[in-house]
This record gives sequence, structure tokens and C-alpha cells, in this order.
Amino acid sequence: MGFIDNDNKGLGNTSKPTTPSVSGVSADKVDIYNYNKITVHYSTGVNPGTVQNITLEQQGCYFNGQPMWTYEDGTYDGDGTGICQGKSHQLRFGGDGAPGQWEFMTHGYITSWTTATTLNFFNIQGSGDTAGQAGPGAGGWISATGTTDNSPYGRFRIGTNTHDVGGLTGVTTDGVVN
Repeated sequence: MGFIDNDNKGLGNTSKPTTPSVSGVSADKVDIYNYNKITVHYSTGVNPGTVQNITLEQQGCYFNGQPMWTYEDGTYDGDGTGICQGKSHQLRFGGDGAPGQWEFMTHGYITSWTTATTLNFFNIQGSGDTAGQAGPGAGGWISATGTTDNSPYGRFRIGTNTHDVGGLTGVTTDGVVN
């Protein structure tokens, strides 16, 4: 058998499913390990229903044995213990001995987290409540709220702004929200 030319398929897993909305797709069609860039959607609570987003990258950082995606907003200098921990925004695997507990860090505080038991954060969409309930189905993102922080949990931060309500609402591959 000879070399196949012009098949236009490329090498490796170059054809990846996308999540064109925050509804996500099934776990067997999207694998978090295929994506070096993801988009997190968040709300600050300032204009209810308004969702903003930032793009996080996987730059070789890991936490609790899983990849960690990071973003740097330019106003946070980190804790000084390493390049990965110094990023202003981190989507990382909290673990705690139970699979699937993802957490979103902003400026050193766990701002949003989930109790959903899946490693596929694309399946975790929407907001949970502040009483620790992730919501129906695969769960939602629970956000820290209030006027003060309770380390390691704290209010959502971006740039120089701190928000008493708000946090992560979804994760997609390409930033498109329907």
C-alpha cells in the first residue's frame, strides 16, 4: 500500500466537535483534552442576563492530575509560587477525592465551582445556587456571592473590578452563545 496523497484529513485529531452554544453536547462527542483554548462565559450581575466571555488557554499547567486552562487580565500578580498559579483566571480540577468537581479561580479565590460528577466541563452549563446545589442534569456553576470573601472562596474579579454577585455560567469551545 502506497502513500495516500491529497486526502485533506491531516494528522491526529484535527476534526474536533464544537459546542456552538452553552447547551453543550454529549460526553462521547467532546473531549476536553482536544482543546488548548476554551471560552468561559460569565455574568457580573451588573446587567442581569448579559453574559461576557474570556478565552482561556491550556499552556502545560495541571492541577490535581488534570489540565488547567488559564487567562491573564494584567492586574493580578499571582501568589509567586509558579507560572501556573500566577494566572488571574484558572479553570482547574478541584477534585477533593470526588471526580468531576471543577472550580474557576479569579485573582486567587475560588469564584465558581460545581458538584457535577463529570470530567467533561462542557456538560456543566448554567448557574447553580449559592446553597451548594449545582442544579438539574449535569449540574451548573455555583458562585460565591456577598460583600466579603471567605478564603479560599471569594467574589468574582476581572481587571480591577470585584463583583458581589456573578460568576461562571458556561464553557464552550468557540465563544458562540445562542
